[in-house]
Amino acid sequence: MQATQPDLAYSFPDEPSQARSGESDCFEIKVHAAPAREEMEQLWARLPGGSASTPFQTIGFFEAFQRNMLTSSSDRFEIHEIRQAETGETVMLVPLHRSRRGPLRIASIPDLGLADQSGPIISNNLHLSTTQAQVIWLQLTKSLTNVDLIMIRNIVPKLGSHLSPLYQLACARDEATMLMLALAPEGEQEFWRTRPVFKEIRQKNRKLDAQGVRLVEVRAVEDRLEIIEMIREQRRIRFEAMGRPNSLEFPGRVGFYKDIASLRSYDSNAVFLALRTDTEIAAAVMTFINQDMLNGVLIAIGDEKWHRMSPGVVLFARTMDWAKANGIRQFSFGTGMQDYKQRFGPQEVLLKRIQLPLTRIGKCALKLHRVKQTLRNYLRKENGG
Repeated sequence: MQATQPDLAYSFPDEPSQARSGESDCFEIKVHAAPAREEMEQLWARLPGGSASTPFQTIGFFEAFQRNMLTSSSDRFEIHEIRQAETGETVMLVPLHRSRRGPLRIASIPDLGLADQSGPIISNNLHLSTTQAQVIWLQLTKSLTNVDLIMIRNIVPKLGSHLSPLYQLACARDEATMLMLALAPEGEQEFWRTRPVFKEIRQKNRKLDAQGVRLVEVRAVEDRLEIIEMIREQRRIRFEAMGRPNSLEFPGRVGFYKDIASLRSYDSNAVFLALRTDTEIAAAVMTFINQDMLNGVLIAIGDEKWHRMSPGVVLFARTMDWAKANGIRQFSFGTGMQDYKQRFGPQEVLLKRIQLPLTRIGKCALKLHRVKQTLRNYLRKENGG
């Protein structure tokens, strides 16, 4: 499903104006610029009942992002702490990456092609009404001085058991869909496991078992880095053959993933799983996880001799089993709507985006972006794409 594209007469959403008198004073914002791990740990600890977020808005992710992706002098990372004014209790953390494109000053949740999902970090005890979410958003946008345009992509509907405050905003627009599977608790039936692909997986799995292949969680840093290099080489070959740019080689990305791979397991929410023998890797995957969800990020297939056993498809199924055994209830296939993902019978989850101009320059830039996007879509249709 393609992202929904507003027409060229797109009306820019106004800031929320329905808040009752005095309601905008219910929350206050404190900005933490370039927070180190220790400061982030303190911020997360202030959230009553613990934190809820996507697997991509985590301390380890932001730590690696700051070290590898802030390549320009205008790049800044900061966390906006939203607190109740009366009690001082922290209710939400909004991470922002400030950057420039020429004269245009942009604020976004850290992404740069690395985050399949976006959202704030909220308290597990949070119970915000839609009006309160709008009020917080109004205060946040007013506090963003020296920003022309807010751009946030891949906003998921839920954070843990809560509706994401960003998802329910009036300015959030439908963007695209992501494929997800619900992993049922033990004893409950998962109807998607009756699909034909699982018969194939059982057959292929027996062949892999006969070759001494087993699923392992890769914990050693040197083994994780080996998987990163394996993924990197396979993508190089594949994208060179297609004549397309390889996004993994964009500035900072390899360093980011290596940084994640090098973090101690208790400092990182990245999990590496591999189907391997004692000496060879048949397939490997890098994932990001939290207490609720596992999201596949990068995958690699081993030597050609393994291909007839479909180790990639088997690895997906075994990763689902690993996630379920570790108490995770949602399996995300990450970005893309490839056919092999559809074979598992996942649900399409609607993602949203926010593109909100705060200045005249921001409005002009967003209008130009819409024109370019419409032209690209038109040319793609004309070329049969």
